[in-house]
Amino acid sequence: MKLNRRKTAQAAERKVPDFDQRLLTIVERQEDPAQRPFLELLAADTLELANQAEPQRLVGRSVLAGFLSTAAVALGALLWLILERPAFWATALACYGPVRLAARPLPSMTSSSPRATRPSAAAPASP
Repeated sequence: MKLNRRKTAQAAERKVPDFDQRLLTIVERQEDPAQRPFLELLAADTLELANQAEPQRLVGRSVLAGFLSTAAVALGALLWLILERPAFWATALACYGPVRLAARPLPSMTSSSPRATRPSAAAPASP
């Protein structure tokens, strides 16, 4: 489902018929600079209607409950990760011992390639 301003306005007007095509008018004419004063008055009138509209008419209780439960689960997971991380690492340390990274030697600063022994083009030739 692709969501854009026109479809959103149409959906809101289907659920709240009190808007009486005001939202759709604002969406259609917002690009025209000559319509700005008219649209500001219409938007102010529409805002008063929107304040009177009940939120349950636009968003159902099941959708709101789904969003709130998802947010609660995400918050719980975040808190668990924050609060239990030290305990997790302590358990891993007790079970598996300290993590040892393999010590690798640093790369040699000298090179045996022919390119390294050839004089640079920018260096002056010796007489």
